[in-house]
Amino acid sequence: MNRTITVFLIGMVVGLAAGIFLSPLIIKKEQKPAVPTMESMQDKFNQVIADKIEQLNSDPTNPEVKIEIANSYFDTGKYEEASLFYKSALESKPADIMVMTDLGVCYRRLGQPDEAIKWFREAVKIKPDHTVAWYNIGVTSYYDKKDIQTASEALDKALKLDPFYKNAIALKSRIDKEKAGVK
Repeated sequence: MNRTITVFLIGMVVGLAAGIFLSPLIIKKEQKPAVPTMESMQDKFNQVIADKIEQLNSDPTNPEVKIEIANSYFDTGKYEEASLFYKSALESKPADIMVMTDLGVCYRRLGQPDEAIKWFREAVKIKPDHTVAWYNIGVTSYYDKKDIQTASEALDKALKLDPFYKNAIALKSRIDKEKAGVK
């Protein structure tokens, strides 16, 4: 074998071995990012809300800002506050089916299933193929109203629109088993 190639190969082996054994000493340990505290998250949330409220003060009829504020409250489980901003947004955008659906979910989580179903039905009145609203009618009817028939019918409509809607499939299956007396 050529002397140059032999020296090169020995150098590679030694270098590789040194790298394997010395790399833990050379490479600095990665620092993990600090885990945010509840206090820091609450501070950030409060700042986002304050910024949006300031925006709303300069343009009080802006439904998009109202929806952003409502979504922020919704995402943090403040459904009462979220519902107020969703309702206010609907004054400017009365046909916004997504806002209606989110408002319905707020009412469901606030323990007001009749009001929730009212808003889901408003959404499907405007857009009869709004799968999520049909699904939510099914969920609210089943879990909160104990109305298996209405739940089953709503889920049938949701699945006719989207046969692969996993949550609707699962709940419909549960209802069908319950109807059949299967546990």
